[in-house]
Amino acid sequence: MSKSSIYYSIRKSIGLMTILTIIVLIDPVFMYVCFKSIYQESECFPFYFSLFMSTGQSLSGIMTVLSTLITIFIDPGSIEYAISPIFSSPFYYLSPDNRRFLPKCPTCGLPRVPRTHHCSRTGKCYIKMDHFCSFFGIVVALRNHRPFIVTLTWLAINLILTITSSTFAIFYSENQFWCIAYLISCFSILILISHDISFQYEGIRHNVTHIERMQHDYSYNLGEEANLADFYGNAMFRRLIPKPGSITEYRWGKSEVKFKEVV
Repeated sequence: MSKSSIYYSIRKSIGLMTILTIIVLIDPVFMYVCFKSIYQESECFPFYFSLFMSTGQSLSGIMTVLSTLITIFIDPGSIEYAISPIFSSPFYYLSPDNRRFLPKCPTCGLPRVPRTHHCSRTGKCYIKMDHFCSFFGIVVALRNHRPFIVTLTWLAINLILTITSSTFAIFYSENQFWCIAYLISCFSILILISHDISFQYEGIRHNVTHIERMQHDYSYNLGEEANLADFYGNAMFRRLIPKPGSITEYRWGKSEVKFKEVV
């Protein structure tokens, strides 16, 4: 294993442990400290409201961890993965017969399909590469872009529920100081998360990656509705499900999409 592989493995571990610490350790401790006295209340509203918020925080925490694991540990959409034998259909864009006619990456020598970029940090080419995430030490590309966004979404939901719980607990709990401290911390993190979600969502709406945005290439824009459907799919609760992007169903290039004028 190369030094860079070891380095990025450590980065993955640090990012994952940070999420696990927040969700598995800090959140439960907060709920215990702030809601302990409320659970002993004789009034129905404080008790049931606290129970409802605790349940919501737990569920959103579980989904955050699950989405994080998928984001980190699946292949982001590397060309190495895309040309593996598991995709053997002759109609596949990167089938052995088709890839002979594709240009090659001057750095790694692998087939270079449209919207592919070579990452200098990992030394690999990725389909529809968006950016390199320093927090997790991974590339965000075709297959893990949606799980990445869903991770941020669930984390934001968890923070909103925690902020609501903290605000409520200030008036009912005996530990107002810790409630206020946690409220401020979560609100600060939520501001940062919201900025990232807003920036990412703007790119999804226009079907443009961060790299393409820097190059001012908006030629894959199908219109907002089609772009969102292409990224999230059409399933119910699609924006909350960390489903990996499909290599075989991907619209590879400009010649394979039907463009329409955005009115």
